[in-house]
Amino acid sequence: MSSPRASADESKPDDTAWQRGDGTYELVGEGTGMNGLPPMVYGVAWNPFPGMDEFVTYGVKHLKVWRTIDLNDGVSPPQWVGELASRNDGRRVADCSAKKARFVNDGNPGGGYVAPPTPDPEASEYADDFDDEDGAPRSAIEKGKQSLNASMTSLASFVKKDQEVGEKGAPPGSAAKKKSGAASDVASASLSASVRASFAKLSATTGTKPNAKNSKTPAHKKPPGSSGGENVVSVTYARKDVLVTGFPDGAVGVWKTTHRDADGNVVDPSLDSRSSASVVRWTCSLLQRIAHAHLPGPKLSLPDGTQTYGGVRCLELRCDGKTLLTGGADGWIHTWTVEDGPIAVVGAPRDAGRRGHSGSTQPLERVSAVLLNRACKDLSTETAGPHSFQFKSPYPHEPPPAMRALDCRPMGTPGTGKKRVATKDKGKTPREFVFGTDKCDVWEVEWKDGDETPTIGAQVHGHMADLHAVATHPKDPNVFASAAETDRVFLWNANDHSLSRTAPAGLIARSAAFSVDPVVAGDAFPGWQPWIMKRQGTSSKYKAEKAKAGHHLAVGGARGGIAVLDGVTLQPLVKLVAGKSAPRTAVDDLKFCGLPRAMLAAGSHDLVVDIYDVQNGYAHLSRCRGHQATITNLDWSLPDFSLGGKRVLQSTCASYELLYWDPVTGKQILANQRDRLFETWSCALGFPVMGIWPDGSDGTDVNAVDRAAVGQPLVVSDSVSYPEGDAGLEHAGYVVTADDFGKIKLFNYPCVFNDAPFREYKGHASHAMCARFTCDDRRVITAGGRDRAMLQFITKGVRIDEPAPEYEPPPPETREWGPIDGGKAMGWIEPELDEKEIKRREEERRSAPPKPPPAMTAFGGGGE
Repeated sequence: MSSPRASADESKPDDTAWQRGDGTYELVGEGTGMNGLPPMVYGVAWNPFPGMDEFVTYGVKHLKVWRTIDLNDGVSPPQWVGELASRNDGRRVADCSAKKARFVNDGNPGGGYVAPPTPDPEASEYADDFDDEDGAPRSAIEKGKQSLNASMTSLASFVKKDQEVGEKGAPPGSAAKKKSGAASDVASASLSASVRASFAKLSATTGTKPNAKNSKTPAHKKPPGSSGGENVVSVTYARKDVLVTGFPDGAVGVWKTTHRDADGNVVDPSLDSRSSASVVRWTCSLLQRIAHAHLPGPKLSLPDGTQTYGGVRCLELRCDGKTLLTGGADGWIHTWTVEDGPIAVVGAPRDAGRRGHSGSTQPLERVSAVLLNRACKDLSTETAGPHSFQFKSPYPHEPPPAMRALDCRPMGTPGTGKKRVATKDKGKTPREFVFGTDKCDVWEVEWKDGDETPTIGAQVHGHMADLHAVATHPKDPNVFASAAETDRVFLWNANDHSLSRTAPAGLIARSAAFSVDPVVAGDAFPGWQPWIMKRQGTSSKYKAEKAKAGHHLAVGGARGGIAVLDGVTLQPLVKLVAGKSAPRTAVDDLKFCGLPRAMLAAGSHDLVVDIYDVQNGYAHLSRCRGHQATITNLDWSLPDFSLGGKRVLQSTCASYELLYWDPVTGKQILANQRDRLFETWSCALGFPVMGIWPDGSDGTDVNAVDRAAVGQPLVVSDSVSYPEGDAGLEHAGYVVTADDFGKIKLFNYPCVFNDAPFREYKGHASHAMCARFTCDDRRVITAGGRDRAMLQFITKGVRIDEPAPEYEPPPPETREWGPIDGGKAMGWIEPELDEKEIKRREEERRSAPPKPPPAMTAFGGGGE
């Protein structure tokens, strides 16, 4: 606790220090999670209400509430302790829809238990309700309560310890009572974390627990979910002590958290810090389970091989605290009203624990929580708001998206495209919200001024699997394509950051490439009408027009095969079947060459490079054999017009070989190619890029290389032209790399110096798998592998007035080369470090990394 003095003491902790940070980070607490095959914990949700210093974790068959506990021993710091929402103690969920459909909880106010009518016992449709297994008739009310107990999940609820544990029938004030109370006071003063982790077992006085021996319902006849094992897939706080959860079957649950002190008294932690510190026991109980809030959605496969449903994966309470949004795997988002009120539940046995009582009497209880009521009563009449929304996939012939994340616009923040909140909207609860789907798309629901219905649209189109392939257009700097390991290809506009077109490729994609020159339409491509994108005047808009030739987009498959699409419309043109006319394994790289003879090279895990004749309908021309591992990169040379436009193909493989080929015959070229000029350079091996490898690299750290076009030779009118390089230097250019550490590095080209200088840029959360310059070198497009993201880096040009950095010599070598392992081997011997040096290195390790430079430098000539 902070000092009550108001003096400006420098040692006094600053309450706002966490907003600024001191450049370091450290672990402040940890606790035991859940054992099992990861992931067992799906997520974490902090309690956002003031004074409630707790959070909840949820996942596979568990929900756990965490708080800090002070051991009061004067030595140990406060520890984080998590309490599971335990099960099978006699309190049942107020919903019997799984067994008796007439008692379905539809979310109407009044609680979960809906009293049934009094039907005629002679009616045949109610025979099952009145005849027990032994044939004894019972009332509908009693049958309904029995259905509650037999069909629904039960969870623990804390009951105040008002009886002697271990002293049956001891009267209040007896010696046994006093002795037990004194022992309880001593135990509460020095409770350990392990004891606190089992409070539910120590404090519950709920009588006998239902099990296979005393349960009237046989195990093989129990409905699904009756054993208490159900995953929790989403959580949000509706009140400071009330949680709402989502289940895989589409149900929504309402939970109540109860906090108690060491004496068992209920306390409110939000009142003050003293009340919060007095909490040593807490429990969480499921009060209400609203069935059929959403449909379960399609089946999903878990890491352990089992299958489940998506269910309700996202919950969000609006800032007014009166409405709740739920998103399900069925493609719906519903609005629920949230009202404070009691929920009827079947309570703990009234006579449990007393001598001569079995604890079978379970009265109805009403617990203060929240009542959820779906705002839209008839879903058939409302599919686009304002309360319920049904979303369909933006891609044809695909199921509706499953909701994965949802967030509402906070109060006091301007809407999309606005700088400030309008006067008429101040103090109002915004209705806008955004959500993410299992297709990795981000949607927005926005109410514009004067509109009664919202505007719904996809704001971000994402990739549905690992992203490896990015291809930039050879003529249009604003066009590039991407292909993740799914059957869909995306065509993007780099200028306005929008999706131009998407279409299925017919295979699981691994690589992609545009044709260098337009391909002429002919008999080899029946039914193909080429299109080109023509700019409209000086504006930034383009219009598609018919043409005689157009660019192709080739897509290599992760399981073999090659698909060729139109570069504008993504119309399927050619399908090369795996194992027949195309490789049967993954095609890691594709490269087109330009005129005079357009060819396509495909490097695959078959250890070969296949060459195809483009103008002849991608007829197989040759196969280059000789590599000892999978092909990684390919590059075409410029045509040698003295030899009739002959080209050479270079390739690298995973065994670090750099080989040269005659693409027409498929034979390996053994002659030295050091003077050969190449149209592109994407190989990570070779003389011009030998300086890109950092110390300690194992040969797989650099995943992609791409050379800028500035300063490099090119073909102009059947001849090779040599444009001026950057800063007036001949052949001076730049090369960009993507590595396993998620970094994008920029080097000078040629990069032949050991430990060559570079500039480093971050942004990807996974391995950076691809990097490509646009045709005008004004942008760099990168792919992030498992983060499924693409980034655009805008090149700014070299800052001529920037002073050269001072050279810092490397630190002197402190290691010594000598005998190790008792003289059996030789190696580096590290010197012994003192305590100061060890502390300095530890602080350096914990320090946050430096911020990257503000802009990316790539080539001369200015920039945007």
